Amino acid sequence: MIGCIIVELVNSPREKLDDLFSPMIRDDQIETHVANGAILIYIHKVEKIKLWQVVLNLESEQIPVGFGFGKQKEIAKKEATDRLKLVCKMNIH
Repeated sequence: MIGCIIVELVNSPREKLDDLFSPMIRDDQIETHVANGAILIYIHKVEKIKLWQVVLNLESEQIPVGFGFGKQKEIAKKEATDRLKLVCKMNIH
């Protein structure tokens, strides 16, 4: 299972993201990309509950986040992108 988290760079300092991830996810599980003003983070072989905890931590810091899961990165990314669009559309942050 691959998890994906997308966070807009405008709303989130990179150092804060690292702090929120480090206790929950091992470094060798994380693959990070920066594109189009967002940080795209893939987490390989992740338990859903750990990724949900990271998302909760981000949300509690008022950082809009999209997340998704899939057997392939593209599927996880699509879910995360759709969820982030919904969060931004709702304008809850």
